[in-house]
Amino acid sequence: MAAQIDAKRFATPTDALRLEELLRRQRGVLYRALAVAIVLLAIPVIYLATKEEEKKAPKPPLMHLVVRKPRLTKAFEFEKQQIPKRQMTRQVQAAKPQITRKPQIRLPDLVGKIKTFRFGVASGADLGLEVVQPEVQRVAIKSPKEPEKRISMQEEFLDLEALDIGRYKGLVVQDPADKQNITGFVYLALAWGNDFKPSTQRAIFELVEAINGFTQIRAEVDDHLFLDSRAIFRAPFVYISVDQAFEPTQQEIANLGAYLRQGGFVMVEAMGELGRDAATEYTPAEASLREMLKASLGRDARFKVIPNDHPIYHSFYDFDDGPPPKRTQERLVHSRDFHPEVPFLEGIFIGERLVAIFTTKEYGRAWEKEFRNEPQLQMGVNLVVFALTQQGSIAQQQIDFYTEQNQ
Repeated sequence: MAAQIDAKRFATPTDALRLEELLRRQRGVLYRALAVAIVLLAIPVIYLATKEEEKKAPKPPLMHLVVRKPRLTKAFEFEKQQIPKRQMTRQVQAAKPQITRKPQIRLPDLVGKIKTFRFGVASGADLGLEVVQPEVQRVAIKSPKEPEKRISMQEEFLDLEALDIGRYKGLVVQDPADKQNITGFVYLALAWGNDFKPSTQRAIFELVEAINGFTQIRAEVDDHLFLDSRAIFRAPFVYISVDQAFEPTQQEIANLGAYLRQGGFVMVEAMGELGRDAATEYTPAEASLREMLKASLGRDARFKVIPNDHPIYHSFYDFDDGPPPKRTQERLVHSRDFHPEVPFLEGIFIGERLVAIFTTKEYGRAWEKEFRNEPQLQMGVNLVVFALTQQGSIAQQQIDFYTEQNQ
């Protein structure tokens, strides 16, 4: 009885709820809502999956061909130009007259354009013109031919560039009154051997750039030239640089000797080596080069000191004190690698003609430098100009041959 009284006393409204029934009802509602959601989501998915989209075919690629008219960047001209017929004129020397200056005219010449005047002898009448005393200079090209057989190079070589068709490797004309007034073209050759290669291969390219910059000569580097090749007999200037010992072949020795005797010119450089003993007279490279020249020329291979007044020091630039020193002074000097620099160049002469320059001044290494090498480059220009203008050289022989063919 007491228990029933207590149960009624503590009864609450929630005691009437049936949790199992409530959960069952809520679970049913949740399932129905989930089914409806699935149906609603499935409808658009099925629609999109079954819908067929119309795909447009891509347009085929098109290629547009544009034909442009060619543009000429250089005036059209024939490579071979007709040379006007030569007119033989007789050169007459007369006493210096009192003459009057008339208007200037310009005539084309081999070395550019020169100023000329038309003069008339004063007849005594006072015309109010300035009277001058001109200094008449004769400009002539040296040639071994008799005077009556010589041909005016001014009339023959109207355009030296027109003769650069591969037959000649160097042709120049120099004004005797102005040694720096020189024009023409030249191909410089870098010599290779069976047992040696050039130690300064880039030097010849730098020398070519110097010639093109300092002179009116158009210079280029020729193809690889081997000493045993017949192509050497067309080269007016050959550069040989070696820094190691080598042994030339008999063909190279014979070829070099015949080349020098027939008008060739070589510049031979023996490059030094670090650690060389000062007591050694020659380096291995220097000894090999001297022996090659001696074997090539025999009794003609006599090395002589070239004096400072020789034309080679004044062919284009003036070096009154002799050749400039080498530039490579940066290496350390010790008791066993010190080798003093000689203040001169050595040469080999055949008769009166200088055929070979021998030096240890390492000009090739100086030419390869990017700055502070102007004196050495100028000396290289002198060597090339001398080789082209020296009497009996290959370049002068080619000029004589051309004039003989066109007589």
